Amino acid sequence: MNTKSIIAIGYFILGAALLGTVFFATTGVNSVIAMVLILSWMLVPYIVLAYILRSGSESVRKAVLNCGTVFLISAGGMYMLVDVMFIHPDPQGAIAVLMVPLLQLIGTGILSVFSSWWS
Repeated sequence: MNTKSIIAIGYFILGAALLGTVFFATTGVNSVIAMVLILSWMLVPYIVLAYILRSGSESVRKAVLNCGTVFLISAGGMYMLVDVMFIHPDPQGAIAVLMVPLLQLIGTGILSVFSSWWS
């Protein structure tokens, strides 16, 4: 596989997670202003991940590591959202939903340091 096809796979994973986040973030929100604010906060990690995919994939090895970072962070975020909203619903679930992007950004920072170290 070449670098462009690996990056395309990463963008596909990122797009799928982005659609899931938009679906989960807008569920149960009645106010348009609140929905826009929540959605903009939820999209910040995916913007950072898209920047990582775009800027740091010169070699095939680095592209694979960046694609793995995108997959792990996106899958972790989706799992946390599904867990908080559907599997273990809780009155404090809204706080947990708002913490998901922060945890994704922390995980992105940690995994990007390791991927730059391994490449």
